[in-house]
Amino acid sequence: MRVPKCLPVLFVTLFAARGLSAAEDLRLYRSLCDASAGVALDMQHFVIADDESKSDSLTIFRRDKAEPLSSKSFDKFLDTPKGKEADIEGSAMIGDRIYWITSHARNKKGEPAPERHRLFATVVKPGDPPTLEPVGIPYRDLLQAMLDSALLVPYRLEEASKLAPKSADSLNIEGLAATADGGLLIGFRSPIRNGKALVLPLTNPQSLVEGKAAPAFGTPLSLDLGGLGIRSMERIGSRIMIVAGPATSEGAFALYEWSGRASDSPRRVPTSAMDGLNPEVLFSFPDGVIRIASDDGALLTDQIACKDRKPAKREFRSVSLPR
Repeated sequence: MRVPKCLPVLFVTLFAARGLSAAEDLRLYRSLCDASAGVALDMQHFVIADDESKSDSLTIFRRDKAEPLSSKSFDKFLDTPKGKEADIEGSAMIGDRIYWITSHARNKKGEPAPERHRLFATVVKPGDPPTLEPVGIPYRDLLQAMLDSALLVPYRLEEASKLAPKSADSLNIEGLAATADGGLLIGFRSPIRNGKALVLPLTNPQSLVEGKAAPAFGTPLSLDLGGLGIRSMERIGSRIMIVAGPATSEGAFALYEWSGRASDSPRRVPTSAMDGLNPEVLFSFPDGVIRIASDDGALLTDQIACKDRKPAKREFRSVSLPR
């Protein structure tokens, strides 16, 4: 296969192995494997959260460079116990503020994991590269508010919250997107009820992280994503792009486009760009380029999973969607 000379060799070494074309712009970014949430900070920079690092760090990259520019731990801000992670899974940018949400799931053993109950915010400080600073107070009671909400009774979240994650019936949050009026849409990987994914509007995220109010929920939405749950979601202009995937660890992924209106059904977008990936992150740069990052923690190289390698040997894959 011919590769254009203008592309860095590092970024194209897996093209043939993964069945991708050079036009799909496969890139490798180093220092972490489990890309789980991310946002474009400006035209050249983006930030990625890693949900398996045992440290709640946010790492900033330049889009055309493999090596990270900086990484900052938010362990102290989130008050997570040593050796445990908050399991950051979703992000959404509103103005200069990025909201981050954790899975709100139990740990892999099915044990309660209160450190995974966080909704928090960072503010973007312009620069080259930009930096992130914590703002407000991490909110810890979102799960309880959902369990107490009459709006969510049909989704049986109380039952789901007692199950280990990565099953079709467990409670597991992985998506977050901004609304046009400054709210957030919370996307659930599971539970999947009646074959549809749950999206929960949160209308007052700013007041929530500033400690000024309790959660205010809008009417929950059930999206038909072909039986899949939500792995990532992002508002891009007037549309919301959704990476849909299985609630379990096995199965195919799909890309959907949605108006954000309850009256409209999501439309599947045909693409081969995600083939061979474990897509967990979707974000868009100001120039309109959409990138999807892969959670590659379980990807084997020489029979060694990426997450078991030394930090200098860790990397994740990312592709751009054709425009």
